Formats: sequence, structure tokens, C-alpha cells
Amino acid sequence: MKRQCRGTIWGLTFIGIFLLSQDFLFVQWDNWPTLWGLPDWMYWYFALQLILVAAIAAFARFYWKD
Repeated sequence: MKRQCRGTIWGLTFIGIFLLSQDFLFVQWDNWPTLWGLPDWMYWYFALQLILVAAIAAFARFYWKD
């Protein structure tokens, strides 16, 4: 696959992660504690951080090949 095409795919991936982080636009989070006494939004935050770290690791490994 051409580098330009792969760059577009990676760009769309990171734009998608950014859009997922804009949860205040479409979700009204409750402050009631859930599992382990943490509010719902904290699980969303932790999941987004894991997705972002995995995407950056994959980007560094597959797109920045020498």
C-alpha cells in the first residue's frame, strides 16, 4: 500500500479517537459510583487512553518503518 494512503488511514484513525474524546457533546454522565466506586466517565477516559496508546504504538511500529 502506498505511504500516502497509509498516512490517510492513520490520520482518520487519530481523528476518530479525537472525536470519541468529545463525549461531552453527546453524553450526559452521571456522577453516581459504579464498579469499584468510580463514576462512569472515568471508565470511558481510561478506555480512550488505552486506545490512544495502542494506536500510537501501532503508528510508531508500522508507519515509521525505516
